[in-house]
Amino acid sequence: MGIERSSIFRAKAAIMYVLRNASSNEGHTYLVTKEVEERVMEVLTSLSKEKEQMLKSYLEVVKKGKNKEEFLTGLSEKDVSICKSYIDFYKGYLDILSDAVIELYNEGKIELETHKIYEKSLFDAEKTVAEIIHKLSKSRPASHLVNLNRVKKKIDQVEKKYGYTLDKEQTDAAFNSLGKRISVITGGAGRGKTTIMSLIIAGWKGELILCAPTGRAAQRMAEAT
Repeated sequence: MGIERSSIFRAKAAIMYVLRNASSNEGHTYLVTKEVEERVMEVLTSLSKEKEQMLKSYLEVVKKGKNKEEFLTGLSEKDVSICKSYIDFYKGYLDILSDAVIELYNEGKIELETHKIYEKSLFDAEKTVAEIIHKLSKSRPASHLVNLNRVKKKIDQVEKKYGYTLDKEQTDAAFNSLGKRISVITGGAGRGKTTIMSLIIAGWKGELILCAPTGRAAQRMAEAT
């Protein structure tokens, strides 16, 4: 493309790329500054995973003031050259990255919070969600739309169907959720989140809207309801 590797334009593009990639592929709304630096360097060096790991290890040696020559011993002449040129590039590039971050912030493309770097749209979305959650947490529960007897019947149905007794944490989660305007239920795969959802649905007499972030999650939700 004819753009120098040390160009601030390239640095800004790389920062936006790693932030968006972390969001779309890993679900992160932000990255800490150190992580942004490392990921940007990976993008700009365009080396194999093995070489990237070698450079990361060498960088840690340099940062901690350990014996560099001891680390380089045993490496091929080419790898030694890669490590040394990488460190020279890295040291000089930190200033360029800092300038790139400031420009992106001034352009309204990112948001900074302590050691965190957000893409601006995700920062705004997270802030809005937090405000909504806070507002809902202060609201009175809609107890007139709750039927706890239906939840108990649903528990009996589930236990008879699958031949086991539901965990107290599961039943408590359902009852507590119906008594509040907002609840957050977390847990790994197979921990009973879908079962809790079915209990909540059984106890709610009002209108329901179910949403899921992915197609697979939407399908699982549809199967359970």
